Amino acid sequence: QIIFAVSQKVKNYYEKISDSWWGVNSAITDLNPDNFNISRILMESKKKLNSKFKLTYPPTDRLEISVTTKCSPTSPTKIGDECDGVELGQEVTFGVRVKFLTVQPQET
Repeated sequence: QIIFAVSQKVKNYYEKISDSWWGVNSAITDLNPDNFNISRILMESKKKLNSKFKLTYPPTDRLEISVTTKCSPTSPTKIGDECDGVELGQEVTFGVRVKFLTVQPQET
């Protein structure tokens, strides 16, 4: 888990970096020089990281993968691979459908 504490001016840049990292969980927090408290920043960022779940898998040309999520027992099922705002003890359900596009020949 990576926590970026950055100024508002460069926050958008770090959000793009964070989104491009496959399988890496990260949080971006505003670094406000008027109210700099590293303990608060770390605690808030950790809470954000621990409340976000994303099903990740390596990209492949051989499979078509579709994912649905049900982020709580009362929420509707939706297309996507991520749940935000998950609380301790909350159940999250991922549905995965895999379609083989090509089959690798067996070696003899």
